[in-house]
Amino acid sequence: MRLFNSLVSAYQTIENDWDLSQTRIGPVCGRAHGARCAIGSQLKRLLYPCLFTFVICLLFILQNSSSTVQKTKEESTTIAATIENTPEEQLLTSTKAALDNNSVPLIIVITPTYKRITRLADITRLANTLRQVPHLHWIVVEDGETKSDLVEAVLKRSKIPYTYLVEKFKMPRTKGWSQRDKALGYLRKQSQDIIADGRKAVVYFGDDDNSYDLRLFDDYIRKVKKIGIWGVGTVADSYIESPKVENGKVIGWNVLYAPKRKFATDMAGFAIDLNFLKNSKITFSNCERGRIPEGCFLHGFGLTLDDLEPFGFDKKNPDLLVWHTRTRLFVNKNQDTYGYNVEKIE
Repeated sequence: MRLFNSLVSAYQTIENDWDLSQTRIGPVCGRAHGARCAIGSQLKRLLYPCLFTFVICLLFILQNSSSTVQKTKEESTTIAATIENTPEEQLLTSTKAALDNNSVPLIIVITPTYKRITRLADITRLANTLRQVPHLHWIVVEDGETKSDLVEAVLKRSKIPYTYLVEKFKMPRTKGWSQRDKALGYLRKQSQDIIADGRKAVVYFGDDDNSYDLRLFDDYIRKVKKIGIWGVGTVADSYIESPKVENGKVIGWNVLYAPKRKFATDMAGFAIDLNFLKNSKITFSNCERGRIPEGCFLHGFGLTLDDLEPFGFDKKNPDLLVWHTRTRLFVNKNQDTYGYNVEKIE
């Protein structure tokens, strides 16, 4: 509007100047050239309004275009702000702020692993799950004398904070026991490397060939106070193994295999508070070969069923959030790998 008013004022000035000039040169023009000069004067007088009108129209179009662009930018900013403030984004922001304030328990996942045909597929899938869980540290223990470059490459690509240890399988233990004990020893001696003193953390044994729902980590594991426990799917040729819960208390076990066990749970079916773990010397090596490791391990803490915190039983039909799956694949071991990075089994 200011621009328009300025142009109108300029036009009036030009028009006045034209009138003044005509007053001064009109007689001279008439005497010198007669009718041709008069016609030229009339054309010039018409030219100024036309030119002025053209400029006004052009400026009006440019001004509208600028307003449209500005409005579009404002709308884009509003949309972006709306997206950034969706409930999901607010939740992520609040979670990040909580993590920055060290107010959310750290989840420590212990994963024993060994060389096999499907190992890279299994650990890649697990990495893709764990990388979506905030504030988590992954301890991977290699069954062998050296680390696997291919496994460590997966760990690095995942961007998950991790510790990669090595522990050779020792007889007469069951496979996986030595590796879990290595991780437990590391936590008892060097947990300050991954968590500040006094900070709460929860330890979970997550095998690399299991399947995990993301809700398991925040809805169950992170909320454990001492010993948390829940159902696990596809265990020992059964649909499910689960604690039997009444009025929020574990009173027994819904399992097919050895249902009278004191702690008839799967390795994927419980998590334990780090400080409670560090105040004990319990290891899997305390168990005799042939004994079921989960029950033997938990029994060593002197626990009763009342000490167990069941999760998922606030619903009439609880969801399974972890499955004890196992990848099995039979291949021709003599096949050429065509240059791909493959862990060959001799």
